[in-house]
Amino acid sequence: MDDFTVVDFTNTLRFDDILNDDVNVRKKLYKRIDNINLDNAHEDLPIVKMKCSKYCVIDISVWSRKGISKEWLWKLLKLSAIELKDVLNPKKNQVLQEVIGDIKYGLVSNSLARLIPLLDKLSKEITVEPYIINFDGSAASGKSTLAGYLAEITKSSLIHMDDFYLPNNLRTDERFMVAGGNIHYERFKEEVVDFLRNGHDFIYLKFDCSIMDYSEEIRVSATPIIIVEGSYSNHPYFGDYPDLKVFCNVGKTEQIKRIELRNGIEKLKVFLDKWIPLENHYLQVYKIKENCHIVL
Repeated sequence: MDDFTVVDFTNTLRFDDILNDDVNVRKKLYKRIDNINLDNAHEDLPIVKMKCSKYCVIDISVWSRKGISKEWLWKLLKLSAIELKDVLNPKKNQVLQEVIGDIKYGLVSNSLARLIPLLDKLSKEITVEPYIINFDGSAASGKSTLAGYLAEITKSSLIHMDDFYLPNNLRTDERFMVAGGNIHYERFKEEVVDFLRNGHDFIYLKFDCSIMDYSEEIRVSATPIIIVEGSYSNHPYFGDYPDLKVFCNVGKTEQIKRIELRNGIEKLKVFLDKWIPLENHYLQVYKIKENCHIVL
């Protein structure tokens, strides 16, 4: 069934207004949220009103009643509009002509919708600054993509575990036999973990696997939220440093499809024969998924 036959777009934010960051429309959305009557609010109602093949329809009233940031909502809608503009373009002009009356709904791409439970959780649990979040999980499960979106929505610093790729002198059979040995965890702790809560910007050295050498200094700004993403980011060597641990899931068939699309058929074989078994060993030995606070 075509998505457009089952969605009533009356009172739905227009893509063009969101893409152009229309100030008047943004103010109207914020006013709508500010004026929502929170009496008898039903926080247990779902934010997602309807899910289609490419996107979902979210209820802005429920978003507001859950106390989630209206600035986060606008950013979520804008990122979704960027992602969906080509997908919906053929019928966009016919179904998204104008905002009629009150703004009630927004369209969120399904990839970004994965963040909604996390944004809901964050809105209730951020009690300290900096608040540290990490994304761990299987290869091609969306860790980098979701963490990147979250960093943009919340204006947070983002640290990549790929910057701590293991240098040649440490790539030994003995090291790979140890669960989680496939990352320079010693350097990550010394250059990142030990500085995350000092309240100041800090710098670490990036290792570039394409040249198998250190390439540049990366400055991490002391933002209220700091995000770490990548496999092995929950290695027990680091201690219990995150305030919120996120696990990203992916089925095996989808994982293979994504890796082939991203890395090509030749590197897919390397992933299947080497990197995924090493990663799975780490995930199983240290029960990474079981010890995370939320699974996406």
